[in-house]
Amino acid sequence: MVNEIKSSKLSNQYFWKENFETFENEEALKYHYGVTQYPFNFSLYDKLVEKIIDPILSEKKQLQILDAGGGTGKWSVYFAKKGHQVTLIDVAEPMLKVAREVVEKEKLLNKIVIEKGDIVHLSYKDQSYEFVFSDRNPISHCGQKENSYQSIRELYRVLRKDGIIFGCVLNRMRKVAQLAMELDLDRALQLTKEGDLQRGQNDFSHYYLADELKAILLDTGFTDIKIYPTTVFTEFIPNAWLLDEIPLEKLLKLELLARERPDLISYGVRFHFIARKD
Repeated sequence: MVNEIKSSKLSNQYFWKENFETFENEEALKYHYGVTQYPFNFSLYDKLVEKIIDPILSEKKQLQILDAGGGTGKWSVYFAKKGHQVTLIDVAEPMLKVAREVVEKEKLLNKIVIEKGDIVHLSYKDQSYEFVFSDRNPISHCGQKENSYQSIRELYRVLRKDGIIFGCVLNRMRKVAQLAMELDLDRALQLTKEGDLQRGQNDFSHYYLADELKAILLDTGFTDIKIYPTTVFTEFIPNAWLLDEIPLEKLLKLELLARERPDLISYGVRFHFIARKD
């Protein structure tokens, strides 16, 4: 069982790392607990996502959805409970093991298909899905720039005409600011120039500039592109994602206001985006 966390004083009990491919079973359980039980997630982060995706989900009675890099299945369950058919893929088998348990417990086996898969090399036919969803940075975590770009092309390929993608990538300049604050200046300079950050011997994540993200989406063929900075201010609070005693309702209002300010786009820890395939 996963221990309940009440404050950042117990942060050593919570597991988080970027290299999801190497998750162990216990780590996957802790990850699922964090994204489903921490107030930061269900009272703030999830609400920011829902503000974008709920209008899309209500456009049709039932959508064929690809949850690309869906981890332990939190959003797949959300979609299925709204009546949609979902395919959940992830590269990490321990994450999928938890997802299978969650889906079975929720009695949604008829709504959700769970498969191991890599979004850089999708096995699905062209135009298989009406809505592609990829949250918590799988596109960034595919590797260096070309792999990350290729994942966007693959997600475009399996999306039907007039379909919509919701995606999430890491913001380069916010990470550069963090590295600079830590006086990790060599990596800050390298990340500024290249956008790729090494996180293991052979593991990289690609961090995007807002203009770069828009350019690759346009080049791939997407239209009606909207890019949102997400958690502009909240993550300035040390260990905000662990705390349960911060005024999340007011912070949510602040984050929603920040999305309306184009001059704040580079302050978000990540970029959420939606776009359409004509």
